[in-house]
Amino acid sequence: MKTLLDKVYLDFHETSLLDFDALLTSYGQDKYMAKSFSIFSYLVARGYKASTDLAEKFAETMEAFFLATSIHDDVIDSRDDGEKALSQHSLNTRIVFGDYFFIQLAVHLAEITQELNAQYRKGFLDYFKREMVVVAESQLIDQRMAGKPYTIEASLQQAEERGGSWGRLVMGSVCRALGAPPPDVRLLSEAANDFFIALTILDDLQDLTDDIANGIYSLAPSHYAERHGSLKLLQEARGSKEKIKRELDKTGSIKFSLETASNYAAKANQKLDEFLRNKEGMYWFQMKAFFNNVSLQLNNIGGGFFAQKGTPTQQRK
Repeated sequence: MKTLLDKVYLDFHETSLLDFDALLTSYGQDKYMAKSFSIFSYLVARGYKASTDLAEKFAETMEAFFLATSIHDDVIDSRDDGEKALSQHSLNTRIVFGDYFFIQLAVHLAEITQELNAQYRKGFLDYFKREMVVVAESQLIDQRMAGKPYTIEASLQQAEERGGSWGRLVMGSVCRALGAPPPDVRLLSEAANDFFIALTILDDLQDLTDDIANGIYSLAPSHYAERHGSLKLLQEARGSKEKIKRELDKTGSIKFSLETASNYAAKANQKLDEFLRNKEGMYWFQMKAFFNNVSLQLNNIGGGFFAQKGTPTQQRK
């Protein structure tokens, strides 16, 4: 299945929009999370017997929304180490590039709505709109939390807003659209929520230097602050990942974060098993395989969380 990013790249490559072509190439190399969202939405839709065409439209809708918010967020975050390559493109180019995917989102939503059973349309759109607002507002968390004390509770709430909301959006909204029974919607939404919280905690460990510099409440620094009483030493070491890692190790903050992520992944798997009870088919099997793979990664990751970024579980937005 070609994802939206693949199709858009082909469209741009055949036109004279050279700036967009180059910018899209950079996103095609490192925005794997968008494709992960496509896969999850596609599997849920096919699991509920949606046609291949409709399932692909759901997948491309979620991918378009992720890319639009991610690209706009990167306009601000281009000062971060991982985003400096984007600064070679003009501000206007990047903003319009993000706008393009918002247009794609609107078009796909209009197409999907026409194909849905009339009795499910309003419930789907209400659910999608509610979760979409949470996702959009999560991009402003660092601004909302600026100057406030680091706490474990606050960081977990942030992980749910930044991560769990995406899980609920990409899986729960597809359930609603296809008329899944309310217990199914609840179970899959809860499983997705916990699953994406686990991914967010794991990914935050990859972004500690940028997060500490930007005042983002990821779990490890919050645990450190509650145990140590101050973030001063972390802030002084923010230019060195190894120094930050050593400092966090002193209070067991890395271990605490990994154990917390593993607990969320375990809860997600339990809820998914309950959801999958009496369900059969290749698409549900593939969904379970995705969840199991992430749990395995969390159990095996150990102290190697500063590995090279680039896998689907390592891209934060």
